[in-house]
Amino acid sequence: MTRLDIDINAVNFEDQQEIVVRELQNQFNCSREEARHYHYNAAIDLIIKLGCNHSSRKISKNKFLESIDKTKSLFNIWHYKYKGRAKYLKKLHSDLFPRSLNTQPLHRVFVIDCSLSKSLYDIKSCIYAIQASWSNFPRRGNGKYSPYIFLNNLEEVDLHLLKNQIFNEGLSFSDGYRFSGSKFDLDTILNAKSQLDIKFQFIENTSDLREVVSTTNHKIEVYEFFGGDNQTNLCITNKSKVQIYDFNDIKDIV
Repeated sequence: MTRLDIDINAVNFEDQQEIVVRELQNQFNCSREEARHYHYNAAIDLIIKLGCNHSSRKISKNKFLESIDKTKSLFNIWHYKYKGRAKYLKKLHSDLFPRSLNTQPLHRVFVIDCSLSKSLYDIKSCIYAIQASWSNFPRRGNGKYSPYIFLNNLEEVDLHLLKNQIFNEGLSFSDGYRFSGSKFDLDTILNAKSQLDIKFQFIENTSDLREVVSTTNHKIEVYEFFGGDNQTNLCITNKSKVQIYDFNDIKDIV
């Protein structure tokens, strides 16, 4: 009969966590923050998935390291509950979106999975939060910038309804289409970020999204917020993936 052995002299959870983070830092030759927020989270997520697999819970060391090296996800539901919502989201915000007077006018693309949203109002509120935080139109200088937003897993009819609501409320945007029925024009959407009357860029579909991130000559950062396994297959080096538990958490992170 199998016995359960308990080591009452074992190190506490926080010390164990720090030991694992240091080992990951050495393994991947990365910073402490990268080890903690990328590889550690990925490792926890993989272990949970293996634990739920009743047919096979085994994995080789090489396969384990390969899996957590490819994953750059900044969210784990276990950490969310363990550390508490407010504290954890605040930490994600400071890690992902550090702000300063010298914030660079980059091409920032926000990919939002709408599958967890309860209404168009929630989605619209999220858009307003992103636009308010990541639009900058100074009176002087060349620091103008505004965000690109792509709504994933939203029906076309709802997308167009949402765009009409936002436009009628006075929040101007560009989607890269000069008129109804025209083809997507990359220059139109890229140049719109420097126009004072355009507050953000709407990306209509995945095809337009790929064109924006693959052909621009400017430095680009992509932030993908997704629920469950609803990730895009967008391949880009400078991309951060954040798995969300509640759609409204996005507003606190950005």
